Amino acid sequence: MRVILVLFLIFNVGYSKILPKYFHPLKFNFQFETKYDDNIFRFSPFNKEVFTHGGKLALSDLKSLDDFVFKARFEFNYRLELFGKENKFFWRTLCYRYQKNQIKNYNSHLFYIKHYLNRRNYIQAMWSRIPLYYLRPYWDRDHIKENFNSQSQFHCDYSENILMLKATYYLLPYNFYQIYIQKIQWYYNQRFTEFDTDGIKVGARMYYIFSGNIKTGIELSLCNGNNIGHISGTNRPDLSYFENAIKLSVDFGNFNFRTYDFNLNIAYKLRHRIYTTELSVEEDILHSGHESLRQELQGEIDFPLSDKISLNFFGSDDWRLVINGSELSKKYKEFNNMRMGFGFKYKFK
Repeated sequence: MRVILVLFLIFNVGYSKILPKYFHPLKFNFQFETKYDDNIFRFSPFNKEVFTHGGKLALSDLKSLDDFVFKARFEFNYRLELFGKENKFFWRTLCYRYQKNQIKNYNSHLFYIKHYLNRRNYIQAMWSRIPLYYLRPYWDRDHIKENFNSQSQFHCDYSENILMLKATYYLLPYNFYQIYIQKIQWYYNQRFTEFDTDGIKVGARMYYIFSGNIKTGIELSLCNGNNIGHISGTNRPDLSYFENAIKLSVDFGNFNFRTYDFNLNIAYKLRHRIYTTELSVEEDILHSGHESLRQELQGEIDFPLSDKISLNFFGSDDWRLVINGSELSKKYKEFNNMRMGFGFKYKFK
């Protein structure tokens, strides 16, 4: 956090003085948030009970199942005209820091290039990466086979890489469409390489803008995850899956209520996932025949205090329900996760 604050002060004090004039198209934004998360590992009610009252929490080097999370967001925008067309270069880094469970700390990075075909329509290439994300403690099946009576659990973490191509097309001044394709990779640490998964995701979005400040959106997507770490012909779990999703959103921009100006965003996402393993229930009781619904409701309100500074308050509720599968699958896979918090945003102009 000290590094984050030092960088913020450097850009705040010297941004306009240090950079030469020809860098003026470069824009920098900083945002800081703090939130409360009541289930940082997305444990089921049964797992919560085991870890809090069964003594496994201390054995796993975890401090608590809830936590306060601090997030710093750095964004850089640069516009450049090439061959008569405008191009936008964007970089974003997110830094997450947990108050009690430092093992959950992580960073994520995103970079994209937009090439405008005309004033509105563009194509975009994006890359994002999470170098290391701590998931939760898990049992290592190979260790259990060698040590039959062992109850030891080991830290499970992974890295994430996403490549995306996206196209945006305005059909009307207030109606535009997006289509995209993503290549997703999740690679786990050495003890859990059997979880390694490659995914392909395709999706389409449609937005409509009312009265210039109300934007509604709908997104449909399909994702196929291939568990490349699974060894065919063995009884190791096969985590391959197929998922379809729908997301509805509405943005109220520059909304005025009793002399107060604010921006309001509400979104709802529903995901339906089916695991495609061919293993029987006896071979993989958690994933064979597993089918689940996951719903997430999000809300955020933003209060501009000036042309540079704004405050925002946000909250979300995320829950998963197993609609088909074994009782053990429901016992371990269902969860509910609530988050709420506030933050401030500073725009350098």
